[in-house]
Amino acid sequence: MNRFHRALAVAAACAALLPAAAPAAWAADPAPLGDLVLTKTYDFPSEKPPVSYTLTCSPDGGTHTNPAAACATLRKVEGDFRALHGRQQYPCDQTWQEPVTVTAKGTWNGTPVDWQYSHANSCFTERDTAGVFNF
Repeated sequence: MNRFHRALAVAAACAALLPAAAPAAWAADPAPLGDLVLTKTYDFPSEKPPVSYTLTCSPDGGTHTNPAAACATLRKVEGDFRALHGRQQYPCDQTWQEPVTVTAKGTWNGTPVDWQYSHANSCFTERDTAGVFNF
């Protein structure tokens, strides 16, 4: 066997060791379905500082206290925060409680999200956002 045939045999053996799916492995991971920052701001007269959590969906994660439940709820409404209103029914006391504003900023399925909701009663805010802001 001459040098050319030997080099050709070595190259063929090396090529056989490469995985067939290598190009797929080199592809970038797909963007998450949801990539959000959720913030709860306690309005006057509360002196509580605002709290923010990150939420990523598919895969579910972030600093949110229950990302799996929040993502499941958002998947049901295809990330439309306006559609959360009325999805949960539980009683809230009609007496005045601390007013709160919640915001969601980021993306859902590649679409920008910039949403805000306020209510004079924090119980109503949590109920009307179907638990996504229960943190």
